[in-house]
Amino acid sequence: MAPSFKDVSWGLIPGLAVPDEAQPSFFLGYGLIFLCIFSTTYTNPLLKYLRLALAFPSLWALWDYAFSGKYGPTAKQNIDMGMGLLAIYGALKVGEVCVFPLWLKEAQVWPQWVKLEEKRKQATGKANGSVASKAKKTDDGKRHEIVPFDSGITGRMAYAYDQLSVRGSSWFRGRAWDFAPNAILAQPPTPLPQFTFILQSFLKVIECYIILDVIETVVYSHTWNTLEPKPITGVGLPFWKQCVLAFCVCVHTGMTITLPYSVAALLTSFIGAPSTAWPPMFDSPFAAKSLAEFWSQKWHAIFRRVFDVWSYAILSVIPASALHLKSRGRKFLRAVIIFLLSYTVHLLLLWAVPPNPAYPPKQIFNIQAAKFFFAQPLGLTIELLVVFPLTTKLSEPGKTAFRRIFAWGWLLLSGRYWSDAWYSGGQMGYRERYILYSPIRGLLWGQWIV
Repeated sequence: MAPSFKDVSWGLIPGLAVPDEAQPSFFLGYGLIFLCIFSTTYTNPLLKYLRLALAFPSLWALWDYAFSGKYGPTAKQNIDMGMGLLAIYGALKVGEVCVFPLWLKEAQVWPQWVKLEEKRKQATGKANGSVASKAKKTDDGKRHEIVPFDSGITGRMAYAYDQLSVRGSSWFRGRAWDFAPNAILAQPPTPLPQFTFILQSFLKVIECYIILDVIETVVYSHTWNTLEPKPITGVGLPFWKQCVLAFCVCVHTGMTITLPYSVAALLTSFIGAPSTAWPPMFDSPFAAKSLAEFWSQKWHAIFRRVFDVWSYAILSVIPASALHLKSRGRKFLRAVIIFLLSYTVHLLLLWAVPPNPAYPPKQIFNIQAAKFFFAQPLGLTIELLVVFPLTTKLSEPGKTAFRRIFAWGWLLLSGRYWSDAWYSGGQMGYRERYILYSPIRGLLWGQWIV
């Protein structure tokens, strides 16, 4: 039977499949967060208590939206997981905006827009009726001119809406957030010609679709024991096949984020959205020259700001006398905390999916997932203390090749454990497929409709 238009559209834009009855909770939760961010544009010190008060109904609405069980299971697990992602991001944002600024100095410095072009001279004029323009050093090591928000209601609302975005980048032309990664800060401030952007977006959608088809062809050609809690590392698969299937999870994750994002960019490009409003979610992660570059610059920036603030908040409640760490030691501990946060987020994402008797029971503490996430700070430490010193005197391209081999070897080796959690959770189950019309399987086996 040919897939319906609804099935195809849900694959390209999963948000369309969210139950209508869940929407009020979503808009209530995010509406209250929007109001809290909006209030940060004013300097009245009493507003921090208003934000704290609004945190509780916002968290309740987000829980009701994704974790109460009222609106699931939906048509696919990736829909449940997408709802969970929005709820988790919203909850992290509540902590960043409403709770931690009460005592944490890093959270009291609100995000700022910066111009994409490099700052040349100190500006002295007024911008949009706000404070004098200043320069700020950002993650790319350059000084970028700060773009103040307009002091009117509309300008403050634009600031709040843009900061609430889950993309980690700005919607507005010629600017980025000061916490953005290098890929966003380095993009040209002038947008592409509109036809070029439309064509580029269309080709990106096709590219994502073909790559997903290849990944799903590989995954579904394997016979799975869906009740096995360690379907990659615990069933005697050859090591090379474990690495192949782990690589499939990595690529599949990137493509399932990039495909709907690219579809949205394509659709909005027809009504005039500039290319600068849709910077790539990923910066060529497979070209990363090191493990540090992969995680800090190449992977998506959705949680970049909230993880920064939360990691500082957790560090702040640990007594300094109990740490006895120098600067490098504190950086390592902060990296551990960030990956602990990431582990928690991914564990909650798995819990956002209703139980399914076809798969193993959910675990409060997923050991396989923990192995992956806590292996990353260890890998970063080995890279810093061993790999970098050993390769410093090597000439190119040998130095970069050696570092890439270590980075990708470490990711594949540790990624096998996360793949256990991902596959056993049913996220790559046949019901979860994105591809309904398969050019790859059609050409190979005549199976055009899957």
